[in-house]
Amino acid sequence: MGDFNRCCMNCDHRWNESTLSLIRRLRASSSPVCAETDLESFNDLEAIHAAGFRGFRTVSELRNSSLTEVPTEAGVYMVVRDSLQQPNFLDRSLAGWNKGKDPSVKVDQLHDAWVHGGFVLYIGKAGGAGVESNLRTRLRAYLRHGAGHRAPHWGGRYIWQLEDAEELRLVWRPTLPLEPRTVEKQLIQQFEAEFGTKPFANRVH
Repeated sequence: MGDFNRCCMNCDHRWNESTLSLIRRLRASSSPVCAETDLESFNDLEAIHAAGFRGFRTVSELRNSSLTEVPTEAGVYMVVRDSLQQPNFLDRSLAGWNKGKDPSVKVDQLHDAWVHGGFVLYIGKAGGAGVESNLRTRLRAYLRHGAGHRAPHWGGRYIWQLEDAEELRLVWRPTLPLEPRTVEKQLIQQFEAEFGTKPFANRVH
C-alpha cells in the first residue's frame, strides 16, 4: 500500500502529492481560521488545514525560531507526521525528566500504542478559563521538554522516542469563543471514532 497523504472525503480514493509541495501550498493559504470547523479526517493533511489548523512547521524549524508565528491565544495543537509508514523507536527518550520521573517507556509499549493510518500523533490544548498559558507558551514548553529540559509538559512524551521526532510537524488553531479543553476532547473523540483508539501519544501514564 502506498504512503498516501491525500484522501477524497466522498469516495475514499487516496493519492500522493509531494509532501514538500503540499506543505508549501498549505502554508501559503491565507484562508480565515474558524474555531468551529470540523476536522473531517485525520489521515489527510489538507483536511487538517481545511479545519483551520495552521503552522505545519517541523519541530526543528520551531526549535530554531522565536515562535512568533504561533498565536498568543488559547487553542488546540496537534503533532503531525508526514508519513504513514511505521516509525523507528528509540530505546531512551530525548525528553527531560520531570520530578524524578524518567520519560522513557519500553519500545514494546510504543509499538502497542502506535496507530496505523493516521497522520496525527498527539492532540493537546493550551490556555482556557483560569489558565495563563497560550499556544505559544505551551508549544515552547513542549519543545523544551523534547530537547531534554525540565518543563511543565509531561503529556505527549511518547513523541520524543520517535527517531524522526525533529521532522514531525506542529499545527495549531485558536479556539475562542470555545474552550480549548472542549475542542481537544471533541478532536480526541473524533479520532477514536475514526481509528478505534486515542492518538499514539495521548496517554495518561
